[in-house]
Amino acid sequence: MSYVSATPLAAYATHERPALSRRLAAGETLPPALLTMPTFGGTLAAVRALGRHGVPVTVAGSELLAPARWSRHARRFVHCPPVRDTSAFLEWLIRFGEREPGAFLYPASDDLAWLFASHQAELQKHFLLFQPPLGTVVRLLDKKKLYAACAEVGLATMPTWFPQDAAAVQQVLGELPLPLVVKPRTQVLLSTGNHGHLVERREDVVSAYADWLRRDRYLPGLLQDFGDVTSPMLQAFRRSATHTVYSLSGFVHRDGQLLGARAARKLLQRPRRVGVGLCFEDAPVELGLLDGVVQLCRRTGYHGVFEVEFILDGDEYRLIDFNPRFYGQMHFENARALPLPLFAYLAAVGDEAGLAALAEEARAHDSRGSVYCFQFAHHMLLTLRRVAGTSSAAETARWRRWGRDNRARMVDASADTDDWLPGIVHASAEVWNAARHARGYLRHSILEPD
Repeated sequence: MSYVSATPLAAYATHERPALSRRLAAGETLPPALLTMPTFGGTLAAVRALGRHGVPVTVAGSELLAPARWSRHARRFVHCPPVRDTSAFLEWLIRFGEREPGAFLYPASDDLAWLFASHQAELQKHFLLFQPPLGTVVRLLDKKKLYAACAEVGLATMPTWFPQDAAAVQQVLGELPLPLVVKPRTQVLLSTGNHGHLVERREDVVSAYADWLRRDRYLPGLLQDFGDVTSPMLQAFRRSATHTVYSLSGFVHRDGQLLGARAARKLLQRPRRVGVGLCFEDAPVELGLLDGVVQLCRRTGYHGVFEVEFILDGDEYRLIDFNPRFYGQMHFENARALPLPLFAYLAAVGDEAGLAALAEEARAHDSRGSVYCFQFAHHMLLTLRRVAGTSSAAETARWRRWGRDNRARMVDASADTDDWLPGIVHASAEVWNAARHARGYLRHSILEPD
């Protein structure tokens, strides 16, 4: 069984970028990049996209089993404090910038999107940033503020309630649809990283809300910028959400101009009902939705890389999340001639000619039929669910057939013939994390019904 990407990413990497090529041919040294959170798929995608085009990349982190750390496109690895130790991490970051000024810096998580925006004035003394202001980032990362902004530009969102306490939940209990999801208003500094808890019985709603308040707490440091976001939100859940999440990704320049976009449909996530994407397929760009997203960026003052998730609810797309940062399946965009990390880098260094060249190439590319998958994790999940009896033989066979049928056009999350070591590290990390957190992995990934 092979987990090596069949997509010719190495061939993609040889495409000439006129602005960068001229600078390299002239012997000019490109500004370096500092990329953090090397366990994240978006960081690996950024390392490859930048490193393949001559950008000297430094990867910073603390984990051994971090795929981006082992990419051949990373010039070096340096140790840094965990991002969620925000004071220590920020102190380290500033000291790094003082020693080695001029590196490109971009967020790979909600925590970093907020942290970089909150400390933009100090960071921009030492780093190349393409950073929207703090108010913009907070407005996009706080779901209550985000959904209000969506209403202003005509983007539909899922029916959502924002009760402040259990008593307020009790007051609206009769009007709440079932099933529903208890979800955080923001993922920033959420100690558990919980994406949501599904509730199917009305008598369980209040206790689920109270359990969330008790269990899913925020780390210190958020109150000054976000206000009190400790109370979770209640959102209508559509069972079709397990396979009808639609993702729009792209890049908006500082003047609000869209330079490129791609769309994908999430086919499988884990946990299956509320979780992180595992398998995607290329999808047509819905121009009406894209226009709404661009209007949302302009209304909120956002510029940079975006990934926006929608749920198809009947015949209407409803926005559920906006990621103003690098994101997990960004490698899919690299392979579809939309290297978003390179867009952000060129914007930060002010290379307008390079941006124009990238945008033109993105418009000319045809990615129809391509798919994306973390193949090792997918095969591991299929096997364990079949053994546990939570997936039928027919369901398992359907997914294995999907893998075989799409092998020639599949982009793997980490495995790549041109950069093979991160794929092995990623697979090892998957096994290690499943063993280390066996109870949670079993409950949320293996025993959860289809």
